Amino acid sequence: MPSVIKNNFGAAYPKSTDVEWERDGELYQVEFETAEGVDHEIWYDAYVNIRREEVDISTAELPAAVRRTVAADFAGYTIDDAKRVVTPEGESYQMDLEALLKEDWVVTFTADGRLLSKVED
Repeated sequence: MPSVIKNNFGAAYPKSTDVEWERDGELYQVEFETAEGVDHEIWYDAYVNIRREEVDISTAELPAAVRRTVAADFAGYTIDDAKRVVTPEGESYQMDLEALLKEDWVVTFTADGRLLSKVED
């Protein structure tokens, strides 16, 4: 890992724990827990720009529009492993939807509840 990326990360998250680095194609990925115990992942490019950031969130932290869409379009499903995802293109919310005797899905929504992707899990 380039030291400039590690130094930038260390300055931004000095109290992080369980830090793990990995090369992901042209990007450098770091997985860690914040001081508050929240799982977090960041992908940096070689110029120390953040290209993707994922933060674990609770179902209650999802925007109301996302929760309404899930309730209306995925009745009977429960939300698991919710994340706020930030890229240069914007912010989205990704989660697993699970239900007994139904297909499980990994879905991504915009903050206003619009479905961006739906992939069988």
